[in-house]
Amino acid sequence: MIFIQESKCSIQKIKEIHNKWLNIFEFLELKPDNTTGGIQTLWNPQKIGIIDVETSRNYLSVVI
Repeated sequence: MIFIQESKCSIQKIKEIHNKWLNIFEFLELKPDNTTGGIQTLWNPQKIGIIDVETSRNYLSVVI
């Protein structure tokens, strides 16, 4: 499982990285805006199961 915060990456850039290097991972993301830099969580669905996800403007919570 990978957690990235304050990435400042657009969803297009994250998808490009995902498709090129991390295609075995699934991901969730909070888009960056004026006050926050964005949050991404990536995981291998063959090894980790996501049970619940909760998001807000400032956090991404994942129950595995």
